[in-house]
This record gives sequence, C-alpha cells and structure tokens, in this order.
Amino acid sequence: MGELVSRTTTTAAERRADIIAATIRVLARDGIAETTTRKISAEAEVNQATLRYYFGSKDDLLFAVLQEMMQTTREVVQAGISSNSDLHDTIAESIKAFWRHVETAPELQVMQYELTLYALRHPESAWLAKQQYDGYCALVETLFQGRPSNSYSKEERPCGTSKNNSNTR
Repeated sequence: MGELVSRTTTTAAERRADIIAATIRVLARDGIAETTTRKISAEAEVNQATLRYYFGSKDDLLFAVLQEMMQTTREVVQAGISSNSDLHDTIAESIKAFWRHVETAPELQVMQYELTLYALRHPESAWLAKQQYDGYCALVETLFQGRPSNSYSKEERPCGTSKNNSNTR
C-alpha cells in the first residue's frame, strides 16, 4: 500500500530548546530593544503561533532565557573549580572561570545586563530580575557546599540562608 515516509521529528523539548537558543542569538545580536517575536520566530524557523504555544508571553520566554543563561553560568563556574579546593581558592577559581567565559562571549553578558535592566524598568517584569539574582545566590551557595567554612555562619555568607534561593515566580 503506502510507503512510510522518513521524516525528521523534533520533540517538544528540542523545539523549545531551539526557540530559547534562537532568542539568545537575537538578543545578543540585536539587543532587547530591537528584539521582536517576529525576529525570534524567523531565527528559530517557526511561526509566531508556535512561539506563543511554547511560551505564552514575552516574559515567559525571557524567563526561559534567564534559566538557560544561569545553567550555562553554573556549568562554567563549576567546571572551573577543583573539588579539593578550599573556600578561598574555590571563589577565586570560580571568578576566573566566569571571567574567561565573559571574555569569550561578551555579547552574552551585555544581553544579561539588558535583561536585568528591562526587568527593573518594567514593574510587571521585576520578578525576572529577582529570579536572576536568586539564581546567582544559589550558585554562590554551592561554592560553600563541601568546603571547609567553619568560620562562616549562614548569616555571613554572601546570600544569607538558602530560603533566598527559590526557582519559582
């Protein structure tokens, strides 16, 4: 009867990741002021309805971008530190690893600053900036885990206690 047609299928997770990656490219290239859903759709090679299907609003898409950027930051920092370093060396190694990443892709750092400013300038989007900095605090807290830090109480740590580190809106 009929032949089976071989098609490349994209899972929902892959499509979502492709859209996030396209958004990062557009934001890094054009800046937040010039980034539109039309440009993102074109870069991701999807229509705008698909973009809305995966991300109901611009803020939802920007939140996904921030989550992706925080994951990248975590990976860069954690890859740059050795597991047997003391706290001082861990902090120094993480800063050096992060800075190497910034020097390699400065446009991504500019994009993150622009996202922060966007969130702070739009009260309805302020939660994005809070999520970003909660993510930074969570990352800093991981630097303390498993390291000799007897001289530091939770109150003396840069981000205080773990209750500041939520990953929800």
